[in-house]
Amino acid sequence: MEKRSSSHLHATAVGLNKKTLKAAGKQKGQDHESVLINQKSHADYYPEAIPITLKLIFVRDGTIYGAQIFGQDKVNKRIDTIAVTMRVKGTVNDLAELEFAYMPPHSSAKDPVNMLGFVAQNVLLIIPYCSIGVRSYNADRILMQNGPFIIANGAAAMERPVTMFLPSGD
Repeated sequence: MEKRSSSHLHATAVGLNKKTLKAAGKQKGQDHESVLINQKSHADYYPEAIPITLKLIFVRDGTIYGAQIFGQDKVNKRIDTIAVTMRVKGTVNDLAELEFAYMPPHSSAKDPVNMLGFVAQNVLLIIPYCSIGVRSYNADRILMQNGPFIIANGAAAMERPVTMFLPSGD
């Protein structure tokens, strides 16, 4: 098995970032949204899966403003995928639907870029997500199986029937 030759962390970015948008007078929650997720570089049951952090900035219609990825392994291929999606005017929905080759030492069945798209879709649908114990691609199924709750967003209450899942800790 091939051993990792580098333990260096890599930071990659494409498009606009939060600082640039703020300088342009854009506000999160009004002019754009962002999501931040942590995933493994490849299938986590396969040895040497390394955590990577992905951030996506987008607008309410799904247009992607920019992305940043931080980690030790395969961050360049993922930022390139997002860059090409942006270039062809793709949206967060396109990220969720991209097809990637599945090979456990190199990628999961659902690539972290897909997961980024799924979480962004949930934000656009105003579906809360939990980063502990729930995988985003199972969230729809889990959310549909549980009863409705009313959620409050900061000072302004937003009433919309949604469902939430809290892990039992088993």
